[in-house]
Amino acid sequence: MDYTFVSQFSTDGPKRRRLAKACLSCRSKKKRCHHFATKPSHRDSDGSSSPVDSARDRPNTGTDSSKAATTTSKKTRSERRSSLSALLTSTAQRFISDLNPEARFLDRNPTDASYPRGKATDSIGVWVDKDEYEAYIKLREARSAESVTAVIAVPSAPSASQISGLVDVYFRKFNPILPLLDEAAFRIAHSAGSVPDVLLFAICLVAAKDKDAEPFLLDPAVAGVAIPPRDFCHGLYTLIKSRPVSLGQYDRVTLIRLHALLGLYNDGPEGYEGASVAMTMAMHHCQTLGIHLGQQASQPGKDGRPMKLLFWCVWILDRFNAAGNGRPIMMADEDIAIETFVQGESGYPAFEVLLKICEVINPVISFYRPGNPPTVTGWEEHFPAFEEIVEDCAAWDLPSSMLTTLHVAYLSTAILSHRSQGTRKLPNTVPSHVRQTMAATHVIRLMALERLDSLHAFPFLPYTISLAMSVSYQHLRHDQLRHQQEDARTDFQACCRILQQLRRAWASVDAMCTLGQKVLDELKRAPANAPLRLQKPSKEARVLAGFANACRDNEEPVVNGQRNADVDQRPSSASAEDTNGMSTQIATFDPGEVNQGIFEGMDDIFGTYLDPNYPMNLDDLSFLDDFEPWSTNIT
Repeated sequence: MDYTFVSQFSTDGPKRRRLAKACLSCRSKKKRCHHFATKPSHRDSDGSSSPVDSARDRPNTGTDSSKAATTTSKKTRSERRSSLSALLTSTAQRFISDLNPEARFLDRNPTDASYPRGKATDSIGVWVDKDEYEAYIKLREARSAESVTAVIAVPSAPSASQISGLVDVYFRKFNPILPLLDEAAFRIAHSAGSVPDVLLFAICLVAAKDKDAEPFLLDPAVAGVAIPPRDFCHGLYTLIKSRPVSLGQYDRVTLIRLHALLGLYNDGPEGYEGASVAMTMAMHHCQTLGIHLGQQASQPGKDGRPMKLLFWCVWILDRFNAAGNGRPIMMADEDIAIETFVQGESGYPAFEVLLKICEVINPVISFYRPGNPPTVTGWEEHFPAFEEIVEDCAAWDLPSSMLTTLHVAYLSTAILSHRSQGTRKLPNTVPSHVRQTMAATHVIRLMALERLDSLHAFPFLPYTISLAMSVSYQHLRHDQLRHQQEDARTDFQACCRILQQLRRAWASVDAMCTLGQKVLDELKRAPANAPLRLQKPSKEARVLAGFANACRDNEEPVVNGQRNADVDQRPSSASAEDTNGMSTQIATFDPGEVNQGIFEGMDDIFGTYLDPNYPMNLDDLSFLDDFEPWSTNIT
């Protein structure tokens, strides 16, 4: 075979790197010299050498020149890191999804002309200024660092008895619903000591949220001292993240299970982001093994059921990640060749129920994709009932706590099946809106304090009650009848109590607890609920609004997370045209009695929480500068 070498005539191309000789001191000791920095790949624009080039090219006379070169290279690297950090943090913004209940609190009205405008953005999310977000996160970390380090200063591994107890809780409460592990094979491997420690820790991390796990939540540093679930999980999660996890250490199946379990954690300051990254890695390894194509299940002489179960568990988590965390799905149904389970094939009836629920989530997510017109209100016909799903899966004999937990997952889908147009727009009475109202009311009943401890601690529990809280807030603003508004206020208070109870185990509900408490504080100051009610526009106003909409161009305002600085300039007693051309009448009230500005902001956060298309962390609320620190004293 002949090879032809082509000359490089361009003077801008990379030059061959010349290896630097060792200094005199290292040569005399016959050791490798590490004093020199890597040469940059380019020269300065004026043709002169950089400080690193000059330090390297001049003759070395000993250790003095080596120290000078080292100091210069460190300074150069520091300058590069500073410039890169400034580049990454400049003019950056975060996008918050409509699927998140907090989004109703954010101001959708752009007050800065520098913000970009686009048609799709107004219907799917809110932009939050990254500078405010970073300042808020620093404040949160400063407030929580002292309390967290006081409980768990250095992460330590749980004892063998703790791990054994938490593993039992996991296989009793979690694996029947989401069978990521084959219990029989796991027990054999665990008794032989061949289960990786990091996988054991991930199992304990998921199980520790459950009420049954409390006897095993002991401080590893102080024997016999019980600690709250969120503090135990924080230390365990830190321990897991400190362990290197790579393909060279573990096989892909172990990595799939590990990342899927970490995707169930979904808690902490970066919970949603960490869960999304973990789910991405789990799906990546599934695709690499070709499980979605049925390659593992079709091999002769092998039982393909465990691999098939593993894939559909990851698929379920992918759908919940898309809905709850506001991320696009990572694998389209058109790319899946493996068949789903028929009734009784999996051996886990609860899992088959959850799989059916996620099949309902698929079309629900499509309502929140960019480009949908405002006329899309949701799933209006033939929405499957939960009883139908249980009947199809022959799951009537499941324990009551397991059925209730699955029912809560179903109700979260029912709430999302109606796409709200925001709190500032009065809703249309369509079947999906009625279904959303009934589902939210049912969630509050199923998650009442007397039942809450019996539920299985999956991450969709705090998310679902947050959705119900958003719906009750909408009714507090929309309902025109006094008794309906009073019922909405009662439901809102019940949601706050449930979230406060969940706060002991879930750090992700801190933001919603604080937001809900702010609303309750203002409600207590109000002499009645009437000032909070959005009045229906008059017939003349509706005609004018329709004419304005007909004359309006196709450009929709983009939303942002700036604080509502123009609240005081808005009329409060007369009809006024809002940014979308609609007209509303706001009742007259005494500003000294109720802070109406807080409700203007809350409207947008609660509205956005009901839109799954907004990627948002529960800590992305920069305006909560008085965020209440968590305490073990639940009131």
